[in-house]
Amino acid sequence: MLSILGPLFNGWLISDCFWAYREFDNRLRCLAHLQRKARGLQETLDGQGRAFGEALLNALAAVMDSVYAASEGPDTPSASRRA
Repeated sequence: MLSILGPLFNGWLISDCFWAYREFDNRLRCLAHLQRKARGLQETLDGQGRAFGEALLNALAAVMDSVYAASEGPDTPSASRRA
């Protein structure tokens, strides 16, 4: 697998749940795949599964909101305010 990824691969992999990726210690699950799994749980007939799916979707939304907020960075003074 490492020969396919090449020499620039830094050891971290974001993937779906495909079994071939399980050999990587530094593997993160793709948020879109986690959301789909949570939606599947949310749509199940089982009450506990439905509640867990809803809670998981809310937690993922909070994580994604935090990531987006952090990527925007702190407010910086505009050029007109600095002059």
